[in-house]
Amino acid sequence: MCKTFEYNTVLDEKDLCDRKKELDELSLMLAKGKKIVIYAPRRYGKTSIARNILPARFASRHKNSISIYVDLMGVGSEEDFSNRLQHALQFSMRKYMKFSAVVDAAKKYLKGLGITVSSGGVPGSEFELKIGNSAGNGNAAAGNLLEAILELSKKRKMLLVFDEFQDISGFSSMMGRLRSSLQMMRGAGILFLGSNRKLLSQVFASRNSPFFNFADDYGLDPIPVAEWLPYFNDRLKASGAGITIEALRELDRIACSVPNTICEIGAYLCDVVSRKKVDVAAIRGSVGEIISRKSQSYRYQTSLLTENEKRFCIALSAMRPVVSILSKDFLAEAGVSASGSKKIFSKLSKAGLVEDDGRNGIRMSNPLLAEFLKNEV
Repeated sequence: MCKTFEYNTVLDEKDLCDRKKELDELSLMLAKGKKIVIYAPRRYGKTSIARNILPARFASRHKNSISIYVDLMGVGSEEDFSNRLQHALQFSMRKYMKFSAVVDAAKKYLKGLGITVSSGGVPGSEFELKIGNSAGNGNAAAGNLLEAILELSKKRKMLLVFDEFQDISGFSSMMGRLRSSLQMMRGAGILFLGSNRKLLSQVFASRNSPFFNFADDYGLDPIPVAEWLPYFNDRLKASGAGITIEALRELDRIACSVPNTICEIGAYLCDVVSRKKVDVAAIRGSVGEIISRKSQSYRYQTSLLTENEKRFCIALSAMRPVVSILSKDFLAEAGVSASGSKKIFSKLSKAGLVEDDGRNGIRMSNPLLAEFLKNEV
């Protein structure tokens, strides 16, 4: 079976390039009940690792375990948080527990919830599960859901994952209740992920935050170019092609080391190359073709920006990486004031359009959009 480049989707471990060391370390730490926080830029594979790969490893390591993945991206209220938590618990109980175990849990130790479960009557068959409040007339409260998760953690080895955790940082009372519940879950591995470095740092490094020093940092570094070489050649093999290390360096530079973008360009190469070595010129030509295909979408995206925001993004794309958006050179290039630059960055980073990658500086979140904007100058 030919291996392919997968992007814009949740990946299996076989489709991930060179993360074995990180996965081995994280798996061991979580098995020991560690609390870990991972920051990485968007499109770095965080969700694939946390939602798919680590839970699969966790399940294979621990019999009768349960992994609960809670997506907090864009959470808008405490009620929204409760709904996300309820959906995650409902999904995980159905995925990791047998019908009889769910019925037993509902009767014996999940009494604060309303749990409706029905089966086709065939042992091992699929079953339906619905969680609500104990009165049976609405959704469960966050407190009851957290209590249920705590009780489950006493019965089963647990992995608990909160993705885009910084998005609940504005709800202080909810953060306090969550901290109180999580610190009682002894032995549970807990993973916090986020793509907004500044907000996530405030959550775990600010003395005023309920989660101050609650979890250990773990870095997800860029994949070295040399590690991409066998990965690419393995996938280009079906086309009778290969790639030079110089071409990969150029691809990595254009893609700002973002794995999703690297794989998107790789997938395009598989479609257009045949029995030849992919060189630097082929990379630049392919990127140009991809951007041409996406130009209508990119023009629409930039049409939603104000003139100042558009100049800001064009300057960011032309000068990348930008160490400081308050430097004289950047402000002159963008044609905005220092206060205006800070406001634009705050707005666009919350919208996911720009980010500080924590290593080289501030850039557009989508490297291909940055290439488009460079050509628009």
